[in-house]
Amino acid sequence: MWTALGTLVVAVVVHIATLVAIPLVIMNAAMAKFPVNELSMGPKTTAENRLVVRPCPDLVYSVASYDVSKGPVLFTAQVPVDTYWSVSLYNQDTDNFFVINDRQIKSNPYNLLLVKQGMKYENPANAQVVVTPGDRGLLLVRHLLVSDDKMNELIEIQKQASVKMINAQAQASTSSN
Repeated sequence: MWTALGTLVVAVVVHIATLVAIPLVIMNAAMAKFPVNELSMGPKTTAENRLVVRPCPDLVYSVASYDVSKGPVLFTAQVPVDTYWSVSLYNQDTDNFFVINDRQIKSNPYNLLLVKQGMKYENPANAQVVVTPGDRGLLLVRHLLVSDDKMNELIEIQKQASVKMINAQAQASTSSN
């Protein structure tokens, strides 16, 4: 009886540890591929080059590994007209905690300010503020490529986007929630 109970307890502990550890290991490996607080632009997706897991060949991706531990991070992007565009935020354990698309934004260019809970910050770009559940994660931008002849136009729009940490001095100011 004690052996069966001990085996059950070990199995439950291993199962829970696996459920917690695997997403963290996967996300840390994914975040390590990209510079911190800097946007990486991907080319058109093919079978040979995959910037993200299970990509759609009709989408062009930009990715940034963000870290708000030392201050707020500002994402700025020109949103293309007449095509789908979105931004998704994932925390360090792979949870998607924020998504916005071209139909939901209220300004163009679009500004998004990432802050951590309790952080004091200024909002110099009058950005939409999102409180991250942790210090680190991934920001994923998707652009729909309607036709291959629009690729150069899409690349130019992609190049205008940026992710940058706002200096630490701005962090010390009073919060502008």
